[in-house]
Amino acid sequence: MRVGSRLVEVDLRPIGSVLPHEETITDLSSRLSDQIRADGFQRDPIIVDRENHVVLDGMHRLRALRELGARHILCHLVDYSSPEIRLERWARSLKGVKRESLAEILKDSRIDRRVSRKEAIELVDGRSTPVAVLTSGSCFVASSSFRSLAESFELVRRLDEASRAMGLREDFIEEEIIETAIPNPGSVVILTPRVEKKEVIEAAKGGRLFPHKSTMHVIGIRAVGVNYPLSELQEEEPSQEVRASKLEGAKGSILDPPVTYFGRRYWEKLLVVRQE
Repeated sequence: MRVGSRLVEVDLRPIGSVLPHEETITDLSSRLSDQIRADGFQRDPIIVDRENHVVLDGMHRLRALRELGARHILCHLVDYSSPEIRLERWARSLKGVKRESLAEILKDSRIDRRVSRKEAIELVDGRSTPVAVLTSGSCFVASSSFRSLAESFELVRRLDEASRAMGLREDFIEEEIIETAIPNPGSVVILTPRVEKKEVIEAAKGGRLFPHKSTMHVIGIRAVGVNYPLSELQEEEPSQEVRASKLEGAKGSILDPPVTYFGRRYWEKLLVVRQE
């Protein structure tokens, strides 16, 4: 697909050939499935590592389309080894947390070692602790040392379950805005170790998926707004005429980051396909 002077590789792939690396949330995939069914198309391609067939972004779209009986899925294929593709992380942000609720969560999860904010971030970044919990006052890390990424994310799952059980609101924020989130009264930020690209590939190929929103991939330019017909994705042999009209003759514009598109904020250039 070429829009202006920019060339990106967007094409169909058999839906069974691509591998997720993160778990999905049933409610989110169900709502997305309903939206795709109502729209009648897959709006944005999922991001896929061309060599290993690993889904870097779009786990819920993949699940939703599978549930809709799609045999193919629209993919933006990238070279994952390229330094242009950055692997970053989300932080979990809890709002309206009362002191007693925080104490209960920390006690149950054995996150009871009090440290400075600087030390907490250094420990989790250096994989000396499985998780760090940051507040406007104290910061905490697990009393146990880091053993494996799997163990770290299992602890994150327990924290997610505990916060949901308490009715706490959980958001996901970019690293760039952690410092602005922490000072707010009742705000708690949960920070996990950074994941490496090879670990993403290993998780996908081994079927040992990371929790939802464990990774954030930022690519050089991302194609959106393709609107590929759902009926075509459900075909065993999609029409080559439709493929040519949607992918080879695309026109559109490029938006510079940061940009918000359909309620989601992006940190890379967006190649927005214009529908004729």
